[in-house]
Amino acid sequence: MRFAADHYFQIGHAHYRSGKPCQDYAASMARDGFACAIVSDGCSTAGQNRDGSQALRDDCSDAGETDNGSRIVVAATRAALASQSPAPISTLHERIRGEQRRLIRSARVLLGFSPRDMLATCAYVAVAGTDLTFCVHGDGVIALKYVGGRMKMCRYEWIGNIPFYPAYEDDDLAAFVRAHGEDLAAPRLLASYYSFDETTSEHRDEKTFSLAEGIAGVQNFFDMSKGGAAEIEYAAVFTDGVTQIKDVAWEQAVIDLLSFKTASGEFAKRRMARHLERLLKEGHETLDDISYAVVHIEREASDAAE
Repeated sequence: MRFAADHYFQIGHAHYRSGKPCQDYAASMARDGFACAIVSDGCSTAGQNRDGSQALRDDCSDAGETDNGSRIVVAATRAALASQSPAPISTLHERIRGEQRRLIRSARVLLGFSPRDMLATCAYVAVAGTDLTFCVHGDGVIALKYVGGRMKMCRYEWIGNIPFYPAYEDDDLAAFVRAHGEDLAAPRLLASYYSFDETTSEHRDEKTFSLAEGIAGVQNFFDMSKGGAAEIEYAAVFTDGVTQIKDVAWEQAVIDLLSFKTASGEFAKRRMARHLERLLKEGHETLDDISYAVVHIEREASDAAE
């Protein structure tokens, strides 16, 4: 298999008009036998009460420099993933997370940022050989596009709009748990699934994850040497900005952003830039910052023969 990867992020109109920086970030990389794509969404309204009662709910003007936090989270995650390849990524979740956490903490201390500056989500897809893995810490959307056009996608959103951030493990995990009612078994993370096949037959489903499962990070594994997974052509991660385009359903936004004419060069950047330009002309503003990152999987003749 050969891999290509690309990414793009853009400030939302609300942040642009208010003079705030873009708090989304994305990165990707591809090399022999390995590729990854990562996105992060920095929190612009992080509460600060240390008792946890409203700490993670209130709108707060002093939310820290989470635009820098999202960049650090992405860079740390990319380095953590790359350090473990080409081993099967699906078997290394805890090691990757431990290295990610170490790198985030080291960068924060070295650069003089506060723990609050690191409040940012993280979603990634990684491919090592025929092993494909998604992981979501916080919220966002993951998607697969198959040869022939079939697609599967899932939106993750926290009940109460209080998402988990990896940085809470070093600072406010106790406050985060209190903000969610202190019951680790309580359903707090909603997954909304959507898929369609070549006949345009649609399927929807929902699943709720517990608070403990949401903190651990939702994972999805695919063995691309077997069954339907052998037809995966694109794997992508999005921040929740893709669900906040004015008068555009999130499912349609994902479909449109994965409608590539070619996977050469800056294919994700070209697609999003052109698509958002068209949406704006039609009156569909991006209400939040938006970012996505994509891995393209190209199978050679020898792969199909095996």
